[in-house]
Parts: sequence; structure tokens; C-alpha cells
Amino acid sequence: MYCTCSALQAWFDRPLALEWCDTIARPAWHKLRTSHHLKDIPKDSLGLLLMDNLDAQTTDEFIKRVEDKLQSTAWFGPPN
Repeated sequence: MYCTCSALQAWFDRPLALEWCDTIARPAWHKLRTSHHLKDIPKDSLGLLLMDNLDAQTTDEFIKRVEDKLQSTAWFGPPN
């Protein structure tokens, strides 16, 4: 099994989720928000980040980071 984090049994642990938000999602979201595809959407509108209830995604720290850094709302699908 390929693991990108320090936890051997989790492919997306809490520290990695926070790092993903800062280093992958934030730059990608900024690039999308400033692209010509979204030029007519008001700058103060919120995004919607759909997630699947991974433990790392349900922490208060991660949800706050999504709100603050991505100007988005975390939305969870039904638990498996």
C-alpha cells in the first residue's frame, strides 16, 4: 500500500489534511476563483467543498481551515 503520510494505516491523516488544504487546495482554489471561468461570480461568495467523512476532514481544525483559507463550506456526504 502506498502511504503519503506518517500513519501507516491511514492514507489521509489529520496533519496531511491540513497540509493539503494549505499547499494543494488553497492555490488551486485561488487560481480557479481568479480565472476567466468564474469572473462573474462575486468575490465574497462561498465555495462548497464536498467530502466523504474521513476522520481528518471532520475535525474542527480542518473545517475552520476550509472556511478561512478556501472561503468555502465543508459539506459531508452520508457516512459509509
